[in-house]
Amino acid sequence: MLIRFSVENYKSFRDQATFSMAATKGTRHTSHVHTIKDSRLLKGSFIFGANASGKSNFVEAMQFARNVVVRGVDANDTSGYHFRLQKGYEEKPGVFQFDFFVGLQQYSYGFALSYAKQVIVSEWLAIVGASTARYVFNRNTNEDGTITVESDGDGLSGEDKNRFGVYVGDYEDSKNIQLAQSLILTDVAKRTHTDTGFFKSFGEAFNWFDALTFIFPSTRYLDIGKAAMNSVLKRKLEYALHYFDTGITAVELKHIPLEKMDEELKKLIGEIRSEGKYPKIVRRNKEIIHVEREADGQATVHQLIMNHGYDDELFLSTDESDGTVRLFDLIPLLLIEGPRIVVIDEIGRSLHSKLLVAFIERFYEQTAGKPIQLIATTHDSNVLDLDLLRQDEIWFVERQRDYNSRLYSLSEFKERFDKNIEREYLLGRYGAIPFFRE
Repeated sequence: MLIRFSVENYKSFRDQATFSMAATKGTRHTSHVHTIKDSRLLKGSFIFGANASGKSNFVEAMQFARNVVVRGVDANDTSGYHFRLQKGYEEKPGVFQFDFFVGLQQYSYGFALSYAKQVIVSEWLAIVGASTARYVFNRNTNEDGTITVESDGDGLSGEDKNRFGVYVGDYEDSKNIQLAQSLILTDVAKRTHTDTGFFKSFGEAFNWFDALTFIFPSTRYLDIGKAAMNSVLKRKLEYALHYFDTGITAVELKHIPLEKMDEELKKLIGEIRSEGKYPKIVRRNKEIIHVEREADGQATVHQLIMNHGYDDELFLSTDESDGTVRLFDLIPLLLIEGPRIVVIDEIGRSLHSKLLVAFIERFYEQTAGKPIQLIATTHDSNVLDLDLLRQDEIWFVERQRDYNSRLYSLSEFKERFDKNIEREYLLGRYGAIPFFRE
């Protein structure tokens, strides 16, 4: 679970901005809090702000950092990601830090990236205890370009110490641009593949980043296809679609024979076959397609179809409204069993305000007691209700006069629990609203 995230010098976030999922001492909505050891963490947070305030940039900053960890620096275009409205920031690093739990173990991981040189300036991973933190490694780049790596790995076995020394020795070479662009976390995690001993922390931290899920207005969350293939999840999916008044009574997967596939779909199936990643859920605009591999190695393709109560006339996802298709992205969040963090930009897109409120209520009900977190941006002020959310779950992003985005929590205002937050927000009490000039 995420504890906090900090970003500095990324797009509109010039100065350090820190977002926290740590719960305050408030006692309202106790089901919105999940406790790990002595840490009380929020299960949800919702970020409000005017257009062009920086809400999407905040989500993109998290996704950018995740992609650097999972895919590497050289797989990401870093040009133009610095704060561009003031001179000198193209030479300053972008800094990203995450504090999080994997099971009962707390980690702190971060890195500083030079946009201009497209190399890692510094990187660190620490294991955090009740009162102390121990660096697994701390990497820095000196003025002459050489890399140094330190570790608090006291008590390492001789074999692990020698092995880590070999890995570190590779990095302490200023002439190797490939290693200057690589993250030690990613490199060691992919080399070791162990869940015990000193190297366990590398795998746990890397897998935590790999599991982060982001949903933007132009992207899709594909777990609905998996739900349709599982009889238990399918019943839950159908119940949710009925609960949210979509008119859908059942969902099925319809087989598409090869002769009925268009050329675009055949090409897509060929790419999936070459990757060898099955089962695979893909989206073509609003169309949802599920691909599996049979015992003979051939691909079997199914298309998601909906029943609206009339068996003789079934509907494709392309026939459904934009709001229903958006629910296809959101409902799988209610079916998750294991740990998961999902970050959504514009969660209310194409949804009626009452439906969005009902979904949020349902999210907290269905995930009670589970280490699942939902972080979302929205314009819908109907969500600003202290009968629905805790104060520490409400955040604002405001574009300041110097165009730097400021991120802050409603908790800073220490409002009464019976306050009409929506009205006060629209009146401008908390900032983060559009300002129209004559």
